[in-house]
Amino acid sequence: MPLTMQAFASGIRALLVAVVLLTAAADRALAGTAEDVLSLYRSFATAQNNRDLAAVRNTLSDSPQFLWVSDGTAVWGREALIERMQMFQQSDI
Repeated sequence: MPLTMQAFASGIRALLVAVVLLTAAADRALAGTAEDVLSLYRSFATAQNNRDLAAVRNTLSDSPQFLWVSDGTAVWGREALIERMQMFQQSDI
């Protein structure tokens, strides 16, 4: 059965309405997430600026997939990153 232009346009309108509604719902669901991310970032930055590696460790994921890239170097894992940060803290500048 061939698709008429009117049926095609109606389908496109329904798709656009669905996308708009899903986007609006996602924005509301993520509203708290942006605040949580900002809070976590501030905790990390404060801990790093205070050279408090225990507090930095608490802000990082303990997942084996945790990846930190700095100065072109990939560091896999929270403990590996803490060791790298500790090495930098002990270095003469």
